[in-house]
Amino acid sequence: MGKRKWYFLTVLPICSLTASAYEIGVIDPDLKDPDRFDTEFGFERNHERMTALALECLYAANRDSKKIVHEPVRCENYSPDSSTYALFSASSSQLLEPARVDHAINNYLDLIKHVRFPDDPTRMLKYKGTIPKFVELVKVDCKIRKLSGPIDATTDGMLCASHYGSWQFMHAMANDDGIKASDTRKLINQWLSFTYKIASEDTEIDITEGYCDYWDKKEHTYPDLAAVMYNQGYRDKKWCESRCGSFLRCLNPFLDDLPPWTVGTTFNLYCKNPIDSGICNTYKHGPTTDSQIRKAALGSMLHLIQDSFSNAHTERIVNDRKPTVDCKPIVRYRSYTHQSSSNHGTTDKWPTFSPECENSDIYDPILASAKVIYHVHKKTKSDLFPFDLNKIFGKNPTPENKSEAGKAFE
Repeated sequence: MGKRKWYFLTVLPICSLTASAYEIGVIDPDLKDPDRFDTEFGFERNHERMTALALECLYAANRDSKKIVHEPVRCENYSPDSSTYALFSASSSQLLEPARVDHAINNYLDLIKHVRFPDDPTRMLKYKGTIPKFVELVKVDCKIRKLSGPIDATTDGMLCASHYGSWQFMHAMANDDGIKASDTRKLINQWLSFTYKIASEDTEIDITEGYCDYWDKKEHTYPDLAAVMYNQGYRDKKWCESRCGSFLRCLNPFLDDLPPWTVGTTFNLYCKNPIDSGICNTYKHGPTTDSQIRKAALGSMLHLIQDSFSNAHTERIVNDRKPTVDCKPIVRYRSYTHQSSSNHGTTDKWPTFSPECENSDIYDPILASAKVIYHVHKKTKSDLFPFDLNKIFGKNPTPENKSEAGKAFE
């Protein structure tokens, strides 16, 4: 994370909580809260809702079994009304609240938290004390940093990189105007493959391996992704070795050294300090931590897939701010560089699903999410991904269709 001192904190007016994504709630949803999917301070919990509906869909396909054995073929009921989420409802006649579900689906209910990862990769929204810092970063500081040049995760932080820099592919967007669609698609494909292998516990990727050792390989399985996830700054800042950290921290003999980054560290950062993001908490590798890392990797996949259906992120059919889901192939990827945040935010509200999705060769975001969870659970082996990604994004757009804001979003 980029190190920066915050000398004041102010709760700023917010047009949209995040820069480039379907909306999420301000605070992590509580699985025990009956209002967990309700609009919060004007912000819709749309990624949480889509993920909940995907879980409902997967459960419906396996209702008669305590195991997840059937891959969902279609999903129904896209209502954002929180009363429709039977798996999370304490008042459901089926008694399917988390404490009583005797079904394998119960292990995935906390995905409504993990799907938020690309919007909040260092989990500032998990803690009320760090919400003002998150807002200041997304709405002010990251924008100022971008004016000085490309955003670098090692200097400017993961949050800025995700919303304004080279990590924007996590939202199914190009990182700037004029990027070939094929280049963005390569990053998306490689990220989905990488995170799928982590989530499904594929032995090809060891999440305890050193971060720099993994990403700084001459011949990498994911060469385009490696170029984004690693630069010399990780070694220069000594993140890939044990270190005492800040000057004051180094003076304290009672504090343990900070552990070196591992492959899993990307999904294992918790920035609890309301003033400074220079050092964030991580949890020691073990069964509980590693399970949370894999869930966050799965959540990042679902988030990207869901975002790819927002008209502000991709052009599938029309250049329109109306929040709709059209199950058409992607024509081009959007760039946030010259988009209006208010115009973008309009499209990231809960969408209307096109009736054509029921008979389309392209999966809608809820069905696609349900299928991903199914294959992760089954640990389906695959060189790239367990099913054809063209079923989500369509075939590669022509290279001439370079990224841009889109006239409706300028």
